[in-house]
Amino acid sequence: MTENSGSEYVPVYTANGTLAAEMIRGFLESQGIPAMIRGESAGSAYGFTMGPMGEVEIYVPQSRAEEAEGLLNDMEEGKFDVPLEGGEIIDDEMMDEEGEDDEGDE
Repeated sequence: MTENSGSEYVPVYTANGTLAAEMIRGFLESQGIPAMIRGESAGSAYGFTMGPMGEVEIYVPQSRAEEAEGLLNDMEEGKFDVPLEGGEIIDDEMMDEEGEDDEGDE
């Protein structure tokens, strides 16, 4: 796959559904890596998010593929923190506590 610039694009990630693929594309672009998505058109039309028709591939320039794969690995390992207002960081422990509070409210 090539873009107008002539740069060869290669797949670096397969997401389940267009929404997840767009989030990954946005993440890579926020890190300065151009990205494109490509998926089965029938899957998109019918809203499939699982299985072969729901898979959407994310492509980046071949020259940036290794960098993109490293960022995606770091993301999957939870190395990107989500700051709250006031500078506090969300961590797994906080997420667990929030889930417990929600269950007790019913």
